[in-house]
Amino acid sequence: AGLGLPEVVDGLANAPAAELLVGINLPGGDLRSFATADDGGKDCRAACASEGQCRAMTWVKPGIQGAAPRCWLKNAIPGRANDPNTVSAILRP
Repeated sequence: AGLGLPEVVDGLANAPAAELLVGINLPGGDLRSFATADDGGKDCRAACASEGQCRAMTWVKPGIQGAAPRCWLKNAIPGRANDPNTVSAILRP
């Protein structure tokens, strides 16, 4: 509670799998993307947690895909790629 996450999202809101993976991109499997907060991926992870189809997410630093940071919600678990401009999380393995 108080983290901006729903209390329970299929029991996964506080799952260890939702750890933020700094410097990791998950290219592909895109559900949708949108401009988001410059918060290191926290709002992006919360958006994925609240959307049943979302299995993973990648947050892109500001200035890379436009002026604002970008959140990519994924409906698959793509392979990992090292990318210093991204932060990812796997919420529903």
